[in-house]
Amino acid sequence: MDWMICVDDNNGVCFNNRRQSRDRSVTEDMLATARGRLVMTPYTAKLFADFADRVTVAEQPETVAADGDTCVWEFPPPEGISPERVVVYRWNRLYPADGHFAVPAGMTLQHSTDFPGNSHDKITKEVWVR
Repeated sequence: MDWMICVDDNNGVCFNNRRQSRDRSVTEDMLATARGRLVMTPYTAKLFADFADRVTVAEQPETVAADGDTCVWEFPPPEGISPERVVVYRWNRLYPADGHFAVPAGMTLQHSTDFPGNSHDKITKEVWVR
């Protein structure tokens, strides 16, 4: 299973049970980068409404994701899960946050690229692997 997650400059992912930000370019890149199904919560699925045929929605995505699928997280992922790959999108901004993310131990940065977003001048995409 792979993960995708967006973070701010302090690795914040959410504030007051809401996403910090959103960007259409990130959504499109997630669709292009995923190796299998994109699996996400109903809250996250709202961002993918135009691509409903390409996502699987579940209250607990990790329970339905198969090998090769990608869980999209907007809140810190549950502990005890060991992804094979993590794609981190960095907003390159600082937002209020009460939920944070850390790349799991034992992962190595495979590559990092920057691309322009729709609402952010620069988004950094990092791909971490086991």
